[in-house]
Amino acid sequence: GGAGCIIVEASCVSWDGRNGPRGLAICEDFHIEGLRKLTSRVHALGAKISIQLLHRGRAALPSVTGRPVKLVSWVPGITPADESSILSDDEIQDIIKKYGEAAARAKKAGFDAVEIHGAHGYLITQFLSPLTNRRTDRWGGSPEKRLTFALEVLKAVREAVGPDFPVGFRLSAMEGVPGGMTVEDTKRIASALVDAGVDVLHISAGIPEADIDIPLAHKPHGWNVENASAIREATGRRVPVIAVSRLGVHALARSVVENDKVDMLALGRALLADPYFPVKVQEGRDTEVLPCVACNEACAGRTRRGLEVRCAFNPRTGFEGLYPYGDDPAPVSRRVVIAGGAVAGMEAALHASERGHKVTLFEQSQQLGGLCRAAALPPYKQDLNGIVAWFEQALRARADIDIRLGEKATVEKIAACHADRVIVATGRRPVVPGFCAENPMV
Repeated sequence: GGAGCIIVEASCVSWDGRNGPRGLAICEDFHIEGLRKLTSRVHALGAKISIQLLHRGRAALPSVTGRPVKLVSWVPGITPADESSILSDDEIQDIIKKYGEAAARAKKAGFDAVEIHGAHGYLITQFLSPLTNRRTDRWGGSPEKRLTFALEVLKAVREAVGPDFPVGFRLSAMEGVPGGMTVEDTKRIASALVDAGVDVLHISAGIPEADIDIPLAHKPHGWNVENASAIREATGRRVPVIAVSRLGVHALARSVVENDKVDMLALGRALLADPYFPVKVQEGRDTEVLPCVACNEACAGRTRRGLEVRCAFNPRTGFEGLYPYGDDPAPVSRRVVIAGGAVAGMEAALHASERGHKVTLFEQSQQLGGLCRAAALPPYKQDLNGIVAWFEQALRARADIDIRLGEKATVEKIAACHADRVIVATGRRPVVPGFCAENPMV
């Protein structure tokens, strides 16, 4: 799809810091073999691959880890009171050691780099932040002491991988809650990390309480770019800086790099929606990019419930092994009739056409899109219009799809098409809250 480097998700360096029930781990030697299979497949297709090293700290769940939650400090309203304990000096030293051991495993597994995950309210952030670090020992009490844990982790990782192996560091530009880190704080932290030998900075934002680490559509496209750019300038441009967060718009993605705001872009949800985003933009096929609408329904919304990743508008996401991209033609070309021109009907028509079938699509209204058009009307939902537009242009580009607007798919019309297969995609019933169900205006 054109990605230059794939950064594998946050992978725990210790079982008590595991990242959810399906989270990856790199805390035991037996993990190396499976991860090596992953790196080999990525290298075979020409990309580089890195992996994030993580301990969740206060964000860990005993129901997942089977262990008490490890806290930097106890903070009322922020940290759990039950099944938790304050980290002792020995425990802190042990976790630092485990970061180094995990980095060594990453190198053995064939990764080209590692990224220390110091963002999003995880353990390293908890040490860095005045909100969560109330310690008065060598690990807290001043901005310099709050940096100690991050610098010791970096030192352990560097010693494990050697001087020439790339080590990145992910930071939240700001935490987004009162009393948390600000952009000015992160500038200072980033500069210290670069001084200590970090090779690349990856600037995200937020902690769980702020709900901007994987922001919904209420955040504008590219909203975090200026923060990343400011941190880049504060570090004297001594290392490359990666920007992330709502950059999945082709024109924006191109302009951010061309205008020298940052050095690289990270795309997460945008690649779940369309894994060919980079190569399509590179080849000038911008209109072919299936846009991400930041709905978080099937990606973050599912992973936060311990379920597999999906995408609301790309049915292949999570099923690539069963339904690979670049389908082979169907053994027999058939006549397929689809009743309904909303998103499901349009997807069915497009997929059937791609497999070589002759498609007739009936839509009783005068336009495609169905309820997706109504769903795009409230504030912050306008990106759904891009979904409808994408399907429309994709369908109209295929000569073997006969789109019949203003026609209801009756039995007689379907029979007249000599259909071999009929797909009923006549839409879903909207959810109407009970308190207004009887209102004729609803």
